Amino acid sequence: MGTIHGMGAVLALLVMVYTGHLAFPLLQVADKILPQMRTLAFWSTPRRCT
Repeated sequence: MGTIHGMGAVLALLVMVYTGHLAFPLLQVADKILPQMRTLAFWSTPRRCT
């Protein structure tokens, strides 16, 4: 029973490491896209003249 649990834990760890490895390029792209989205949201919101 412990062997099955240990193998499941190792498999879960490998899945987490691989997912994190894939996430890093996406985070670098997000750093470039987020300022553009903020600018777009700023200029696309309606303004009231008070």
